[in-house]
Amino acid sequence: MVDRPSEAMSFPSFIGRRLISTRMMILLRTLLPSHLGPVGSLLRSLRQISLALASALLFLGLAPDSAEATPPAEPEKVWVGFYLNRLTAISQKDGTYSIDAWFWFRWKGDIDPTKTFELVNGRVDSVSPTEILDDNGFKYASIRVVATIFHVFDVQRYPLDDHKLTLAVEDSTNQAPLLKLLADEGSAMDPSVAIEGWKISFEGVSESEHSYPTTYGFRALGEDASKFSRLSFKLELRRAGKVVSLLKLFWVSFLALLLSVGACFVRANDLDARFGLGLGSIFAASANTIAVSAELPSTPILTLAEQINMVTVLTIFVTIFVSIRSLRYMYTGQEERASQLD
Repeated sequence: MVDRPSEAMSFPSFIGRRLISTRMMILLRTLLPSHLGPVGSLLRSLRQISLALASALLFLGLAPDSAEATPPAEPEKVWVGFYLNRLTAISQKDGTYSIDAWFWFRWKGDIDPTKTFELVNGRVDSVSPTEILDDNGFKYASIRVVATIFHVFDVQRYPLDDHKLTLAVEDSTNQAPLLKLLADEGSAMDPSVAIEGWKISFEGVSESEHSYPTTYGFRALGEDASKFSRLSFKLELRRAGKVVSLLKLFWVSFLALLLSVGACFVRANDLDARFGLGLGSIFAASANTIAVSAELPSTPILTLAEQINMVTVLTIFVTIFVSIRSLRYMYTGQEERASQLD
């Protein structure tokens, strides 16, 4: 994921210089036969010294090809656009949703961003093939992407929750000094995009430089972090019909609460009816609590839905304790106090 810095010696260049040094040694051995006596020994000593100097110069990069890698004056610019076709499979429990969208790229130069782009907070499931076209002096390419995006949903106000979603795009190979991503004009969302129970809107694009606190083990960078240019495409999800959502989710709990309160109007000595209503209400509220929990991720906070269910169950238990106390008054001959308690 991290490129070697341009000023560092590349491995192919190092191999080439070693080959040159080896060829020079073979040539000198051919030109200097070993039967020249003392003169030949002197020449061979001079030959070894010259070979050592030549190898050192080649290794240190003083050969002509050492100037071939120079840092760019400014990063190459790539304009990126986004058009959302579909948004599906929203799962607050799993923290995922799926998109079907077009991304397009406009640039100049040798870098091909269609081969190195990535969704930082997602997994690309499929990419359509593309070709590079000329667009008034710019290179242009568009790709259709189907991807699974990962997002931590804030469910504290569930089922009255709204969410801001982000699609983060970076180049997986070229760091910020080499490539800069810019928002192109025309990014939008198809008017037909809809999902049951939600209102979806496109909120724009932001540009930033994201820093990773690691060099991924490449020490020649000489820094403690790796920086990449990032584009963030923003969407907003808002609950549609929040009152209706509350009624659909908690109508069983509300009914159980009414039945438990209604039990207080039954005579205290009518045990079957009075306690049957209370216990049935507890089971109904508990079942609704389990159903709501199945829709939510594991979280240390109490969501609004869980608070409503807890208050409902607690109220039902209070009505049962009232029934027990009222029955005790009836057994001790305090019917008037039992009626007042009810």
